[in-house]
Amino acid sequence: MSTLWCRYSMLRATVSITENIDISKYSKLIAFIKRQTSGYKSKKSRTFEKEDFYKFLSEAPIEMYLCMKVVLIIGVAGGCKIDELHKIRIDGIEEKESVLIISLPDTKTNKKRKFTIINEACQASPGVLNYFFFFRWIEFVFIHLCHK
Repeated sequence: MSTLWCRYSMLRATVSITENIDISKYSKLIAFIKRQTSGYKSKKSRTFEKEDFYKFLSEAPIEMYLCMKVVLIIGVAGGCKIDELHKIRIDGIEEKESVLIISLPDTKTNKKRKFTIINEACQASPGVLNYFFFFRWIEFVFIHLCHK
């Protein structure tokens, strides 16, 4: 039934643009839609829980899911949008002592952004988050993809 509200919204926009009529003032139409949708419960989408995150990182075979693991860690740690993940370059990842500093060029807000992944914090979940993923991934990129 939620599609009824979607269709109403599309119809309202179309009629407003083409005929210059505001159908949101039609109270009988709104009342009808409310009656039709009463008792409707939307499906809840499954979310990626913290336990799922750790389970994937610890149990998924690294040979098959190395890149996905790295993308997941970078995406969550940096709160990255999809286009920001796409624009990350190897030369934007630098290591200083036990910290990885990742630079995001050209974000949506046109401001360069940096975030860090600290090795000690990674050790709190043994075998789950560690530099091993990053170094294997960087090695893979340099050997197989040969680009920065």
